[in-house]
Amino acid sequence: MVWISDAALLTDAAANALLKTLEEPPENTWFFLACEEPARLLTTLRSRCRLHHLAPPSEPYALAWLEREVSLPQESLLTALRLCASAPAAALELLQEPLWTARSSCVRRWRYPGER
Repeated sequence: MVWISDAALLTDAAANALLKTLEEPPENTWFFLACEEPARLLTTLRSRCRLHHLAPPSEPYALAWLEREVSLPQESLLTALRLCASAPAAALELLQEPLWTARSSCVRRWRYPGER
Protein backbone atom coordinates (compact mmCIF):
# COMPACT_ATOMS: atom_id res chain seq x y z
CA MET A 1 0.00 0.00 0.00
CA VAL A 2 1.28 3.46 -0.95
CA TRP A 3 -0.30 6.53 0.66
CA ILE A 4 0.27 10.02 -0.80
CA SER A 5 -1.24 12.52 1.62
CA ASP A 6 -1.81 15.52 -0.67
CA ALA A 7 -1.30 14.43 -4.24
CA ALA A 8 -2.20 17.90 -5.54
CA LEU A 9 1.10 19.18 -4.12
CA LEU A 10 3.19 16.88 -6.31
CA THR A 11 5.46 18.69 -8.73
CA ASP A 12 4.86 18.02 -12.41
CA ALA A 13 7.96 15.81 -12.49
CA ALA A 14 6.79 13.80 -9.47
CA ALA A 15 3.24 13.50 -10.84
CA ASN A 16 4.56 12.26 -14.18
CA ALA A 17 6.79 9.70 -12.44
CA LEU A 18 3.79 8.54 -10.40
CA LEU A 19 1.72 8.35 -13.56
CA LYS A 20 4.25 5.97 -15.09
CA THR A 21 4.09 3.82 -11.95
CA LEU A 22 0.28 3.83 -11.98
CA GLU A 23 0.28 2.71 -15.62
CA GLU A 24 2.47 -0.28 -14.74
CA PRO A 25 1.98 -0.83 -11.00
CA PRO A 26 3.93 -3.40 -9.02
CA GLU A 27 1.94 -6.54 -8.36
CA ASN A 28 -0.33 -6.53 -5.27
CA THR A 29 0.16 -2.82 -4.67
CA TRP A 30 -2.57 -0.30 -3.92
CA PHE A 31 -2.06 3.43 -4.31
CA PHE A 32 -4.12 5.87 -2.25
CA LEU A 33 -3.91 9.52 -3.24
CA ALA A 34 -5.54 11.93 -0.82
CA CYS A 35 -6.60 15.28 -2.18
CA GLU A 36 -9.05 17.88 -0.89
CA GLU A 37 -9.57 19.29 -4.38
CA PRO A 38 -9.32 16.54 -7.03
CA ALA A 39 -9.56 19.16 -9.78
CA ARG A 40 -6.04 20.26 -8.79
CA LEU A 41 -4.60 16.86 -9.72
CA LEU A 42 -3.11 16.39 -13.15
CA THR A 43 -5.88 15.26 -15.48
CA THR A 44 -3.84 12.25 -16.52
CA LEU A 45 -3.45 11.19 -12.87
CA ARG A 46 -7.15 11.69 -12.17
CA SER A 47 -8.05 9.58 -15.20
CA ARG A 48 -6.25 6.60 -13.69
CA CYS A 49 -7.88 6.86 -10.26
CA ARG A 50 -11.18 5.92 -8.70
CA LEU A 51 -12.62 8.84 -6.81
CA HIS A 52 -14.06 8.16 -3.36
CA HIS A 53 -15.38 10.99 -1.23
CA LEU A 54 -14.74 10.27 2.43
CA ALA A 55 -17.22 12.29 4.44
CA PRO A 56 -16.25 13.21 7.99
CA PRO A 57 -17.96 11.30 10.78
CA SER A 58 -20.98 12.73 12.58
CA GLU A 59 -20.18 15.35 15.20
CA PRO A 60 -21.15 13.13 18.19
CA TYR A 61 -18.97 10.29 16.90
CA ALA A 62 -16.03 12.63 16.20
CA LEU A 63 -16.45 14.28 19.60
CA ALA A 64 -16.43 10.91 21.37
CA TRP A 65 -13.20 10.01 19.57
CA LEU A 66 -11.58 13.34 20.48
CA GLU A 67 -12.61 12.91 24.13
CA ARG A 68 -10.69 9.61 24.19
CA GLU A 69 -7.63 11.20 22.58
CA VAL A 70 -7.23 14.45 24.52
CA SER A 71 -8.24 15.83 27.93
CA LEU A 72 -9.68 19.26 27.20
CA PRO A 73 -13.06 20.84 27.88
CA GLN A 74 -15.83 19.73 25.54
CA GLU A 75 -16.24 23.34 24.35
CA SER A 76 -12.64 23.33 23.09
CA LEU A 77 -13.14 19.99 21.35
CA LEU A 78 -16.32 21.19 19.64
CA THR A 79 -14.64 24.44 18.58
CA ALA A 80 -11.72 22.56 17.07
CA LEU A 81 -14.05 20.12 15.30
CA ARG A 82 -16.11 22.92 13.82
CA LEU A 83 -13.03 24.86 12.72
CA CYS A 84 -11.81 21.71 10.97
CA ALA A 85 -15.06 20.95 9.12
CA SER A 86 -15.77 17.98 11.44
CA ALA A 87 -12.50 16.23 10.58
CA PRO A 88 -11.43 14.71 13.92
CA ALA A 89 -7.78 14.07 13.00
CA ALA A 90 -7.39 17.69 11.85
CA ALA A 91 -9.11 18.87 15.04
CA LEU A 92 -6.72 16.77 17.12
CA GLU A 93 -3.78 18.39 15.34
CA LEU A 94 -5.22 21.87 15.94
CA LEU A 95 -5.63 21.08 19.65
CA GLN A 96 -1.92 20.36 20.09
CA GLU A 97 0.37 22.84 21.79
CA PRO A 98 1.51 25.46 20.99
CA LEU A 99 -1.03 25.82 18.17
CA TRP A 100 -4.16 25.70 20.35
CA THR A 101 -2.78 28.23 22.85
CA ALA A 102 -1.73 30.56 20.02
CA ARG A 103 -5.19 30.29 18.46
CA SER A 104 -6.86 30.99 21.80
CA SER A 105 -4.63 34.03 22.42
CA CYS A 106 -5.37 35.39 18.96
CA VAL A 107 -9.13 35.01 19.47
CA ARG A 108 -8.91 36.68 22.90
CA ARG A 109 -7.02 39.65 21.42
CA TRP A 110 -9.57 39.92 18.62
CA ARG A 111 -12.56 39.76 20.99
CA TYR A 112 -11.04 41.96 23.72
CA PRO A 113 -8.55 44.29 21.97
CA GLY A 114 -7.65 46.30 25.10
CA GLU A 115 -6.78 43.20 27.14
CA ARG A 116 -3.21 41.91 27.29
